Order: sequence, then C-alpha cells, then structure tokens
Amino acid sequence: MNKTIVQTRFDNLVSSGLWPVLKELGYRRQGNNFRQYFFAEGWGRILNVQKSAFNASDRVQFTLNAGLYLLAAERVNNWGRVSAEQFLEPDCLIRKRIGRLNGTQQDTWYELTPTTPPGVVEQQVLADVQHYVLPYLQRVQSGPELLAQVVRERDPNNADGIRAAFVGGLRQQALAWLNEEIAATIYQYKKAELLRLQAQLLAEEL
Repeated sequence: MNKTIVQTRFDNLVSSGLWPVLKELGYRRQGNNFRQYFFAEGWGRILNVQKSAFNASDRVQFTLNAGLYLLAAERVNNWGRVSAEQFLEPDCLIRKRIGRLNGTQQDTWYELTPTTPPGVVEQQVLADVQHYVLPYLQRVQSGPELLAQVVRERDPNNADGIRAAFVGGLRQQALAWLNEEIAATIYQYKKAELLRLQAQLLAEEL
C-alpha cells in the first residue's frame, strides 16, 4: 500500500532529519528508536519517536520520549529480566517526554497534516531534539552518573528508583530516601509497601 504525502513526510523527518544527527553521535537506529548502549557498564541512552495510536492516512501525530537505561536496575526491578542492548524506552530507569524536557510540563504532540506548511514541524522537532533531548541524554556519561541523578532528582520517585540506587552501591542514600518516603506518606497501604521494601533492603533479599 502506497504511503500518503503526510506519512512520507513523517518517514523523511525520522530518516533524513533526526537520523543523521544521532548517527554522528554514535546512536544506532532500530525503526523509530535511536539507541546507544555501553556494554562494559551496562547502561544506555535512547530517543524514541512515538506515533499516536489514533493516526490516520492524512494526519500523523507523534511525540518524543527520552530514556536512560541501566541493566542492573532493570534486573532488580523486573524479576531478573534484562533487555541489555535491545532495551526500549519503557525499559529505562529514567523516562522523560519532551514536554518535561522543554519546561512546558505539558504532554506535547507534533502533528503533520496536508495543510501543515513544509518544513515547519520538521524544523521544530529537530530544534527540540538538539536543544532539549540530546543535552539531557548526553550530560549523563556513565552508569554511576545515572544513579547519582536518580538519587539527586528523586526520579523515578518510587520503589524502582530506590532499589536501583541500593543495588548500584548508593546504599546509604537509598535508605535515607526510603526513610523520607515512609515518613512522608499518609497512605497506610503505601507505607506498608515501603516498610516491606525496607526490610528487603536491610536483609539484602533482592
């Protein structure tokens, strides 16, 4: 089935707009995913171009997802399963959409239609990747830096982040973070979950 002009514009945006920029930085492409993986340290970066599930032949909406992946974190948070060099954005310990990276704090989607002026969306996407996504991804240069960011930003602010920090060697920081969460929560079910996590960490039953 032949692609429409709009669908072809999207493909060209990914292939001719984003891919050359990311390829030069050492990323590898798999469909709409651009990934770097560092085997020796077991961590990586990814940019995912996510198309809307509600697209039509004459309208393509999409957004940008950035992720920072750590193999040890995936293993401890997913019952031993690891994706390693095949990781995708949902497998990442840290996940950010463009709306969080550009400061708007809104769920930002780009749109291509038959009336979209040539080059406008393409230029905006490339600018957003260069000004927001890549600086965010590239500032992390190692697995330990990734974990330090998790602890510093408290993101992800849940058991996954705490477990990852603990198994990554930041034990005191992880336990202090966990104690803060236990003291702050007003929900009994959440406190019970956090106390169970605390017992697991102290007993090293991970």
